[in-house]
Amino acid sequence: MDHTRILRDDRSDGVDDDIRTPLLHEDDSEEERDAHGEPEEDTIYQGGRAISARVIANSEAVFQKAEHHAIQILSFEHTLRIDIELSVRRFILRKVPRLMDILTGIYYSHIFVGVAFYVYCYTYLPHNKYQAIRRTLALMNIIAFVMLSLWRCTPPRLLPEEFGFIDVLQRGNSGFCVDEE
Repeated sequence: MDHTRILRDDRSDGVDDDIRTPLLHEDDSEEERDAHGEPEEDTIYQGGRAISARVIANSEAVFQKAEHHAIQILSFEHTLRIDIELSVRRFILRKVPRLMDILTGIYYSHIFVGVAFYVYCYTYLPHNKYQAIRRTLALMNIIAFVMLSLWRCTPPRLLPEEFGFIDVLQRGNSGFCVDEE
């Protein structure tokens, strides 16, 4: 059964254009409804990110608070004696700098890998399993977005130089060797 309807697009130039769109009926199954354009949760997340970025743009107080939170976390890790990130980074940059290039590549590829995972799930898994995975990942993104919006935190690589972190994501820094202390 063809579930399409024709909409007339009456443009101001006087030309009518037929547009075919899916038409869902009350007797359509839940799977058919979902396959025909349930609003993507990721769209909501991306819209929220865009609004959040616009709200904090050029807000020095927000950035100072985020830096303060990062320093609190570093201090807390130090108190618990689990502050290994800086020493691991220094070790890699001094002894195995090419490994940092590989890790940087992995970081940059995470979006592609995420999209590939979605495509794989959509293509090879049963529809209900794909829906569960998609909704779980969307919920995780929403929770992360809310947490980061309410308690902003600067990544260590963006802290001032006195903390010793190097921004390896800046072009040309991934294989850069740091001086010994």
